Amino acid sequence: MTPPAERGVRALTYALAILATPVLHGLSFPPWSLWYLAWIAFVPWFAALRLASTTPRALLVTCVTTLAGSYAVAGWLPRALADYWSQPPHIGAALFVGVWLVTVAPAVVVFTLCYRAAARRHGASMAVVAGAAWAGTELLRVGLGIGDPLGLLGYTQAPFSSLVQIADATGVYGVSFAVAAVNAALAESWLAAGGHARYRAAGGAVATAFAVVFLCLAYPHLRGKPETDRPPQRIAVAQANLDLDSQWSEDLYEKNLTEHLQLTHEALAPRRPALVVWPEGAMTFFFADEPLYRQSIAQVLAPADVELLAGGVRAEDHAGTRDYFNAAFLLAPTGEVVAHYDEQRALPFAEYLPFDAIGAPKRELGPLREFTPGPPTPPLPTRVGAAGVVIGNEAMFPRIVARRVRDGAELLVSLSDGSRFGDRQLSLQTLDMARLRAIEQRRDLIRASTAGPSAIIDARGEVRGITEPFTRATLAGIVHGRAQRSFYAQVGDAFAIGCVIVVVVELGTALLRLRRPRVPAAPVASPTRKKIGG
Repeated sequence: MTPPAERGVRALTYALAILATPVLHGLSFPPWSLWYLAWIAFVPWFAALRLASTTPRALLVTCVTTLAGSYAVAGWLPRALADYWSQPPHIGAALFVGVWLVTVAPAVVVFTLCYRAAARRHGASMAVVAGAAWAGTELLRVGLGIGDPLGLLGYTQAPFSSLVQIADATGVYGVSFAVAAVNAALAESWLAAGGHARYRAAGGAVATAFAVVFLCLAYPHLRGKPETDRPPQRIAVAQANLDLDSQWSEDLYEKNLTEHLQLTHEALAPRRPALVVWPEGAMTFFFADEPLYRQSIAQVLAPADVELLAGGVRAEDHAGTRDYFNAAFLLAPTGEVVAHYDEQRALPFAEYLPFDAIGAPKRELGPLREFTPGPPTPPLPTRVGAAGVVIGNEAMFPRIVARRVRDGAELLVSLSDGSRFGDRQLSLQTLDMARLRAIEQRRDLIRASTAGPSAIIDARGEVRGITEPFTRATLAGIVHGRAQRSFYAQVGDAFAIGCVIVVVVELGTALLRLRRPRVPAAPVASPTRKKIGG
C-alpha cells in the first residue's frame, strides 16, 4: 500500500501538471510571448507521468493537461468556430474538443507511452530521448490526418533569435527538441530531489540537455550569415483591415477594390516600390470577368510602372460543374495577368469540410462554398525575384514552404486573411510561424495580411517592418532574393523523421518486454533445523 506521504506528493504533482503546465505553456505563446516559461512549463507534467502508478492514470493526466493547454494556446478557436458557422457557443466548445481529439490527443498519447517506456531504460540520456519523442510526435501531428501545425513547442522561441537559427537544419522540430529536453532534465531533477530518481542520472540528464542548448546557440556562429544573390528591392504591402468574409456581395466589390487602390497610392508616394502586395482574397470578385476593375488597377500601376501581387478567386468550369480556387495573381503594370498560383492546401472547416460525409452544415460565401486544391505551380516571376507564394494556412506547414524553395523560389510571400477569425492571439502566433519558415528556408518573407500584422521578415527571422493588427496601414521595406538552399530545404524533415524512429524503437522495445515470458523464480528450500539432543 502506498504511504500517505507518497500519495500526497503524487496528488500535488498531478495538480501542478493539470493547473500550472497549461498556464505556463499558454503564456509562452503570443500575445504574451513569455518564451522563457516554455523551458519549465512541462516539468510538472513530465514529473507526473513518471510518478503515475499506472499507465491509464498517466494518460488521464496527459489528456486533461493537454486539453487545457490547447485551450490556453488557441482560446480563440471555440468562439471562432461558433461564429464562423453561426452556431451557439456550446457547439463551438464541442467542435474544439472534437478537433483536439482528432489532432492533438493521438500525438500526446503516443508521447506519454514513449516517455514512460523510456524512463525504465534511460538515465543520463533520458532528456535527449524525451526531446526526440516530443519532436517526433509533433511531426506526426502535423503530417498525419488533417494536420495540426498550431502550438508546436518550438514556436514559443521565435523571439529567442540566437536559438532558433538551428531551424535551417532541423526545422522547427529541432527547437521543440531542445525545449522538451530541458523540461525532461528538470523533471528528472525534481524527481531526484524527492527520492524518485537517481541523482547521478538526473545530473547526467541536465548536463546532456544543456549541451544541446549550447550547440543550438553556437550554431549561428559556425554557420555564418545567409548570402544574398540579388540586389535589394523595394516592396510595399497594403493592409485594408476589411472583413473580407462580409465582402462577397456585388455591391461591395467596388468599395473593397477602391480601398486597396487608395492604399496602393499611399504606398507609391514616398519611394516607388518594384512590387506591391495585397493580402489573401483582397480582390473579392472574379478578376477575369471584370474588365472595368482590371482597367482601374492598371490606371494606378501603369504610371508608377509597378507590379501587383494580389490575392483573389478564380473559377473553372469542368463538365457542367464549376470549381473555385483561392488564388494569387501577379499583374503587370498594364493590369494583365502575368501568372497565377492556386492554393494547394485549403483550411479545414473554413475552405473545405474534412468530415463532409457525416452531413456537417455548409457555409456559403457569396457564390463560393469550398475551394478546390490547385495543381503544382512554379514560383511567380516578379521583378524582385521568383516568389514562392503560400496562401492562408499553407504558411503553417514547413513542407509546403520547402517545396516552394525547391521549385526555385528566391523569396517567400505569405498571403493571409487575418479578418477571418478576427483574433489577435491567432494573428501574432501565425506571424511567429512565418518567422520560422523564413529561417528554415533562409529566404526573406513578405507577409500580407488583411487585418495584420503584415510584416517584412529577413532570412534570419528578424522582423524588419511590421504593421499593427486590425488597423488600416501600408508597409514598405527592402527584400533580397536568394538562390542558395538551406540544409533543411534540401533534406526536409530528416531530423524529425529520426525522432520518429526513436519513438518507434522505444515503443517497440517496451512491447517486446511485455511479451517476453517471465521465468518463474526457482523455489528456495526452507532451511532444515537440526534437532538437539537426539
